[in-house]
Amino acid sequence: GFDGSWKNLGISPAVSSITQDGQFVTPTASIPDVNFSAYTWAMTDRVLAINFEKFNAVTKECKIELNWEVDNISGLQNYELQRSENGYSFSTIVTLSAANSYNSSYTTEQPGIYAFYRIKLDYAAGSFKYSPVLPVEKKCSGENALTLKVYPNPVQSVLQAIISSNKQAVYHIAITNLAGQQVITRSITVEKGNNLISINMAVLPASIYHIRVYDESGVPLLETAGVVKISQ
Repeated sequence: GFDGSWKNLGISPAVSSITQDGQFVTPTASIPDVNFSAYTWAMTDRVLAINFEKFNAVTKECKIELNWEVDNISGLQNYELQRSENGYSFSTIVTLSAANSYNSSYTTEQPGIYAFYRIKLDYAAGSFKYSPVLPVEKKCSGENALTLKVYPNPVQSVLQAIISSNKQAVYHIAITNLAGQQVITRSITVEKGNNLISINMAVLPASIYHIRVYDESGVPLLETAGVVKISQ
């Protein structure tokens, strides 16, 4: 009811019908302003943000076992595991029900040595979102040397770090600026295999940063070349 100024139009709070998509219709015209008659109001369920607590892959007997975990399942219907050979054209290889399941896993054949995986989250309301992309290298020995890769570089907000480990372990990640100061620190538990870690760098000013990985006792293990942070 906006005609240049907001006014109380006396809309009846009673509801005459509710449709499947959440719309409801008032049964009467507005009173006292006869210039406004039928009113249809709509509402949609607010989809809570779902974050990935874990997304990792490990080679087992020349097959790839993927594991993932999310922090909530509100409105979530299915997990679609998708694979790509080039990193941008994805196809679904399996759809798993997300009902009451915060975590899931799937073992698949990987045609080549390298592939990319992501999870498509399907909501009951018809919307969807994607996980970050996890690159996977198939190593039929099952061994994964400790390595660190990051992307994108330059980064604007969220940096994805891929840590490959030959064992389950606790590591510390530190992001340092050009003055050598640690501006972001995190402790993470990785599984054997490739682990995807999201690091929010949006709060940092534009500059060049280094990412280092330490063991539990503080011994440095890995370091990236400079990561360029650009302004948003």
